[in-house]
Parts: sequence; structure tokens; C-alpha cells
Amino acid sequence: MQNDDFPMGNGQTLLVVEDEVLLRMMIADVMEGLNYKVLLAQSGAQALAMIDDGARFDLLLTDIVLPGDVCGFELAQLVRDQFPTMPVIYSSGYPGGGDVDMGGIEAPMLEKPAGPSELAQLVHRTLVNAQLKAA
Repeated sequence: MQNDDFPMGNGQTLLVVEDEVLLRMMIADVMEGLNYKVLLAQSGAQALAMIDDGARFDLLLTDIVLPGDVCGFELAQLVRDQFPTMPVIYSSGYPGGGDVDMGGIEAPMLEKPAGPSELAQLVHRTLVNAQLKAA
């Protein structure tokens, strides 16, 4: 049941890149319950491997600090190189919030820990804004 706190998705696929297992699973549970499909990766390298293997998605939600050589900002740039209009949401445990512009990619910042309602609203708003830009 859709309400303002938890807007429903339309079957869109989210690529969620988060190294904290419990947070990654919470995001998947919340978003799947709102009619989204969720692909999960624990690092930038794993996300890139999934994309190379043909994974398709409608939004990238990535932590900024990730294990390995590919941080969230670099991942977003590599994704945008292949999919120039891909909506991106950054997440971080560091204070900030608002929109962040890194490497020419302006994207909203989800400050961790975020509640399910905040997550759902930001994903919905980001996808709607991307759809409006494409129209």
C-alpha cells in the first residue's frame, strides 16, 4: 500500500553497493517490499563485474567508502561512462546530506544510518527526477 512515507516502486531494479552486510540486507528487504528488484554488491569491483556480466539496473545506490580499489565516486563515474543518464545516490556514514557533486556527477547523499522511510522517499524521488529529465 503506497503512502507518502513509503512510495511504491514499479518493478525498477536497484544496484546497491554497500560493504556492511546488515545494512545491505536491510536496504534489500525494504526496497523489495516496495516492489523494487535489488541487485547487491559488497564492493565497487563486484558491482563492475556484475555489470560486465550483463546486469541491468535503473538506479545505482553506492556507499562512498568501499573496500578495494574502486570507491563509490569512481564506481559512479564508471557506470555513467556506460550509462550516461543513470541515476545515482551516494551513501555515507559521514555527516553531510544534500546533493554532492563529484567528478561532474551531482547526486543526492543518503546519510547513514537512514531509516526505511527516508531511503524509500529518496529512491522514489531520484527515479522520478531522472524520468522527468529523460522526457
